[in-house]
Amino acid sequence: MNLEFSIPLLIFCCFILQWLSWRVKLPAILFLLLFGIIIGPILNIFNPDKIFSSFFYPFVSLSVGLILFEGSLSLRFMEIKGLESVIRRLVTIGAVITIIITMVSTHYLLDLSWKISLLFGTITVVTGPTVITPILRIINPTTNISNILKWESILIDPIGAILAVLVYELIILGGETNGALHILFSLIKIVGIGVIIGTISGYLYGVSIKKHCIPEYLHKVSSLALVMIVFAFSNFLKNESGLLSVTIMGIVLANQKDVDLTELIDFKETISIILISILFICLASKVDLMELKSLGVKSIIVLFIMQFFSRPLSVLISTFGSRLKWNERHMIAWIAPRGIIAAAVSFLFSIGFEKNGLYGGSFLVPLTFEVIIFTVVLQGLTSRPIATLLKVSKKKPQGFLIIGSNLVSRTIASSLHENGIYTVIADPGWEGISIAKNMGLYTYYGNPMSEQADRNLDLTNIGRVLALTPIDWVNISSMLHFKMELGKENVYTINTIDPKNNVLRKKIDYKKYGHVLFSEEISYSKLHNLFSEGFLPKTTKITEKITINTLTKEGDIILLFAINPLNEVMIFNSSQKIRPKTGWRVIYIIKPI
Repeated sequence: MNLEFSIPLLIFCCFILQWLSWRVKLPAILFLLLFGIIIGPILNIFNPDKIFSSFFYPFVSLSVGLILFEGSLSLRFMEIKGLESVIRRLVTIGAVITIIITMVSTHYLLDLSWKISLLFGTITVVTGPTVITPILRIINPTTNISNILKWESILIDPIGAILAVLVYELIILGGETNGALHILFSLIKIVGIGVIIGTISGYLYGVSIKKHCIPEYLHKVSSLALVMIVFAFSNFLKNESGLLSVTIMGIVLANQKDVDLTELIDFKETISIILISILFICLASKVDLMELKSLGVKSIIVLFIMQFFSRPLSVLISTFGSRLKWNERHMIAWIAPRGIIAAAVSFLFSIGFEKNGLYGGSFLVPLTFEVIIFTVVLQGLTSRPIATLLKVSKKKPQGFLIIGSNLVSRTIASSLHENGIYTVIADPGWEGISIAKNMGLYTYYGNPMSEQADRNLDLTNIGRVLALTPIDWVNISSMLHFKMELGKENVYTINTIDPKNNVLRKKIDYKKYGHVLFSEEISYSKLHNLFSEGFLPKTTKITEKITINTLTKEGDIILLFAINPLNEVMIFNSSQKIRPKTGWRVIYIIKPI
């Protein structure tokens, strides 16, 4: 398979596997690793060394730098107020504890040398946002858990990689008398060059964006070029300092005021997804299954020690005296999957061992991949039930995202808002949004189905979507977009077709995409006419004397929502029957007799 054909095919396979991950809501790394192992060691139809030749090694190295930069762009100091000490201890004290326990267990159980065991411990101390983020999406944990795991995963990547480089240099130096002094100077150089170059480049690039020195259409290209040159220049000054430089650069950029990074983040995220997918497939295809099998049962014991002893102990010590609750600490102690950085670094070092004729490097890649597969599969499949057991998942949100800022959507949103229900109106049209703002409603000005909305539209408190525009294709597109995020049962629309037009109504089956609001006999035009005439929604509390039946005697009634004493909202529709009880509130429209 030549390079011209293999790269397009590889990228297409990456897309299919990422889509499959999104569809079944499991971390993409599971499918990428499995696919790489199948086409590599099992079927032997893909060999990245032959396809990429000498380009493969620098490609892996540069890709890791770009991935770290993309992740660091999401690190904002304002997110961790009160949790700084926990994160600092996790990436220092906690990392040291994890490395030591992993080193000792690997040395005694797998009979590897102390140096190789130490190198393996530093490689596998990293977690990584590429595997943490999908798990966080699945369990939807509390803000404290989410912020701590996200910050730890991004910061520990360059720290673990740098420590691994220092240990690797120590092994290469062997028994030289000045080895320790050389390592100390290497560390000072790496940290110094990384911090200085990363800070200066991040600050200057942020200033150039604020002062419009770079045209907007060149922001994406310029950022990509700058990251690559910063990474290469840092490594030129001191090998492996580039990882720290690009990470510091991203953090400095993310925390500068008045620097709009929206499009930049979207662009980098796209590149990161492609690079991560390609790297996982390529590295997995290089795994030697015979070496993996030769590790035996003792390697499984090492994995259990890492999962059930070293991680809980490091979290226990790192969170001592913090404001975190015990259930939050237990959840943090359970989640520490290893990702692409561990895989890439182990691969790079194994090549270095082969070049220098040193023993032990062949075990690094299969052993590291065993850790990756074990942690991702175990934690990916069990984190959600454990989060439910520990009660650290956020409760099902009762808020509504309403698509459209017309009279119908504004009126319905206002009635929910008056009853204490969180509601956001989203629309790319400014006129309706400005009216909604003046009514005191929460709004999002922009296309709710865009990449920018995925980044900036906060769905934390949103549980359901109401598509309330008079345009069919907009409503259907909205339902299709949000049903994968919130579930088909939580997306609703309203009939835009006249109830008497049976031929046209049969062509548009809304039930394929979600639910029809209120009643199939209620159309958008009917509600618009009622609201235009001044018939606004009312709220009545159900009592023993006031029931749904008594309300219908007052006039023609259209039931909209029912709210129980727990402030849980139910929507009247043709798919389910709701029977409000005493103490419930009912939102309805009534046209007096």
